[in-house]
Amino acid sequence: MFLEYLGDFPLFMLYQSIAHSLNKLWLYLDIEVYDGHDGHPVVRRANSRPPGIPIQAVLNTIHDFAFIRSE
Repeated sequence: MFLEYLGDFPLFMLYQSIAHSLNKLWLYLDIEVYDGHDGHPVVRRANSRPPGIPIQAVLNTIHDFAFIRSE
């Protein structure tokens, strides 16, 4: 399953959507964030079992990535 950041969809909305959907769940994700062909970040996500990344670390990374790109 892939999540993609497309067009003008703000990264903070992606962050809020993930945070809302997974609020207080202890899930692990394999995640990859890279620049797509048009310069927008693309997020690849796959559910995984430990030793994946705790969801809070993913949300923090997305938040930090949005802050860096907005500077």
